[in-house]
Amino acid sequence: MANVRTSIDIQAPVQEVWGLVTDLDRLGEWVSIHRDFPEPPPHQVEQGTSFRQTLAVAGTPFPVEWTAIDVDGPQRLAWEGAGPAGATARTTYSLTEQNGGTRFEYENDFRLPAGEIGEAASGVVSGYAEREADESLSRLKQLAEA
Repeated sequence: MANVRTSIDIQAPVQEVWGLVTDLDRLGEWVSIHRDFPEPPPHQVEQGTSFRQTLAVAGTPFPVEWTAIDVDGPQRLAWEGAGPAGATARTTYSLTEQNGGTRFEYENDFRLPAGEIGEAASGVVSGYAEREADESLSRLKQLAEA
């Protein structure tokens, strides 16, 4: 299993940042690997909310089905994702108030398919995933601070 962890300080209140990250229609504005939704996503995020999303890593699109497994707004949101060929992911957003702004922490644990081959590839994909996570958080910061 590979793990990506990163964080960013955003000069916007926690509730505003929470509003952005739970507005699924806006994922394409800040998630750098988002490509589209095969069907419109739900308007509210609560425990058990599910949606399908098309992501692209290294130019290769793939579908993921996400389910909210931990919703404790506006402090914590965790998603479990199921992708092709048994790929899985768990993505967690943690938001804490910091000097009137928000400390946004992102964590993604993912497992690629294909057993040992997938594990070997995880190191390469992990580096790419970390760069994309940093890019996504930078976009989120720009949106929230605009």
